[in-house]
Amino acid sequence: MIAAGSAAETAAAAGRERTDHTEERQAMDRGADSRGQHNPDAELHWKTAISEVSSGRILIRGYDLADLIGRATFAEMLWLVTMGERPSPEVGRVLDAVLVSAVEAGAQSHCVLAARTVASCGVPVTTAMAAGALTIGKYHGGAVEGAMRQLIAIRTEVRSGSASLEEACRVAVEARLARRERLAGFGSRVHKEIDPRAETLFRITREAGFAGGYPELARAVERALEAKAGRKLPMNIDGAYAAILCEVGFRPELANALFLLSRSVGVMAHACEEQARMRPRRSIHPVDWEYDGPAQRK
Repeated sequence: MIAAGSAAETAAAAGRERTDHTEERQAMDRGADSRGQHNPDAELHWKTAISEVSSGRILIRGYDLADLIGRATFAEMLWLVTMGERPSPEVGRVLDAVLVSAVEAGAQSHCVLAARTVASCGVPVTTAMAAGALTIGKYHGGAVEGAMRQLIAIRTEVRSGSASLEEACRVAVEARLARRERLAGFGSRVHKEIDPRAETLFRITREAGFAGGYPELARAVERALEAKAGRKLPMNIDGAYAAILCEVGFRPELANALFLLSRSVGVMAHACEEQARMRPRRSIHPVDWEYDGPAQRK
């Protein structure tokens, strides 16, 4: 048995050692060595909580990558790397559906046109993909983060009052329109009545057991916006993306990047097809194109 006094002394010594090491590390972070002298090499020291790589081992957020291969889906890995923990099977299922939903939106998409134009010049497909990625912005594919933040703010306003969901959303929409604030996630040049992807995503989210209310909130905002505008302004894929990412607790600052990750698959395919089927440096018409792939199939 270890004597109480001895244990206390040992604990105290360990505490002093931890304090010494902490102070030494803080000094190194400031660019000084353990003697307080300036150390230029210490200024280059930095940290990451994402991965650790050594000979024969790759750890991702503490998990051995070799153990995850074949066991984790790409969507689950995405969540682990960005959020720091492995997702529940339900979150993984919903995130996978979200990624699939934005893979492609037609050859008229600006990211596709940019990628095809660059691909026609004979550059590598990766360069054409980068050109497509550069089009993702405020008016094309880059509204998801803003839509998420708007929904979070509107939800706070709804919960802070006693009005019904419909009335609270009407007030929230009118206030934003009065400030000339654009409501991100609504309206589409192609899907004038309804975006077919939105309800499918909402159904999958419900079936996975999520009931936080963000899809319902987004639909209430859609109704309020249409009532104010006097015309149909259906929720687009950005809005559906935003509502579901809010529902599962994804980080808003990564939302546009997540959309880009998904859309990059379609952009890659278009860049590859451009080089395989079309003559180099052609003039690419944005709407005068015809689909000649397989007919609709199950």
